[in-house]
Amino acid sequence: ADLTARLSYTYRKAGRAMLLTSATSAFAFISNIFSAIPAVRVFGVFIAVMIAVNFFLVLTWFPAAVVVWEKRIRYTSAGCFDSCGLLAVGKLCGHLTKGAGAGSRSLIS
Repeated sequence: ADLTARLSYTYRKAGRAMLLTSATSAFAFISNIFSAIPAVRVFGVFIAVMIAVNFFLVLTWFPAAVVVWEKRIRYTSAGCFDSCGLLAVGKLCGHLTKGAGAGSRSLIS
């Protein structure tokens, strides 16, 4: 399946659950607005706003980052995983050229 279909399926299946969990968490924290303690009131409003912002970013920026990763970075030498499971960016990871094990080939030329 292509990337669009996978993301669409994922958000169709998980979108409602993400909305409900984000909404209940935001409402739980916004209820602190009735606290007599100003610090608790401000904390509750701040966290409720951050939960809403996080939900918005998960719906917009996260899929965009996944698409950029899949289309531009994943299969290039700029973003490959080496034998030890570490993300190597460019030629910064020495594991790709040395110490990768006997008989392994270098992923960066």
